[in-house]
Order: sequence, then C-alpha cells, then structure tokens
Amino acid sequence: MGYYPIVTSGHPALRQTCEDVDLTDPNIPAIAATLREAQVESRGVGIAANQIGMLLRMCYVGETLLINPKIMAMTVETETTKEGCLSLPGEQHEVERPLAVAIEALDLQGNVVQFEADGFEAKIVCHEIAHLNGELISDVGHK
Repeated sequence: MGYYPIVTSGHPALRQTCEDVDLTDPNIPAIAATLREAQVESRGVGIAANQIGMLLRMCYVGETLLINPKIMAMTVETETTKEGCLSLPGEQHEVERPLAVAIEALDLQGNVVQFEADGFEAKIVCHEIAHLNGELISDVGHK
C-alpha cells in the first residue's frame, strides 16, 4: 500500500471513533503493514490507524499489532506524566494514566491476544486506544 503520512491536529480522522476491523477483509494485512511502516518511518513507539487516516480499530504498541483492542481492567493507581504524540508534533501535555492495564485484542489470524502492560507500555496502550476513540492528549492534558 505504501507509506501514508501521519495526519496532524485538525484532520477529521483524529476526532472520529474507529470502526471494528473485519478480519475477512483481504486488505487488512496490507493495512497493518502500512501502519507499521508509518510507525517505523516516524520513529513512534505506537501508532493508531486513524493517525494515517484509516478509521479502523487497529494500532501498534511497539512491535505488537492490536486489532479491536479493549482495556479489560486497569489499576486505580495512576501517574501523571508528559506525553507527546505523532499527530501533535512539538506538543507535550500532562496526562494521567493508570499504572497498569489488562488488554484483550485480536491478531491478524483472529486469535485472541491477552496481556498486561504496566509503566511506559501501559501509557502507550492507553494513548493508542484513546486515538481509536477519537481522543487526543490535548483533550485530557494541558501544556
């Protein structure tokens, strides 16, 4: 599919809730590869499909593809730190995130993937799932 540029603040895809991925769609593997390429090219630690203008519930956290991800549980304890975002270049916002989360998603073969993330990885997961819900760090944080 080729490289898609990262869309930035003001692009309508960033404010829309993404649709569940239908794994019977033969284009999904190519879209996943395009998403990964965009993440690598931009040197991001995570990326959501709507950051390349595709309204699909698909994201990468590190090298892990998450399809239709859901946060199943999270700690009550939180931490507030500064976060940046590929779609808000040059900006940093203070954002409160849970210290740990339990995630359920699908892989490209339709297998259920369950894992727990804590620390920095938990922040990335929450950040990317927020993107899939049409939310940006500027919505919850301040400069």
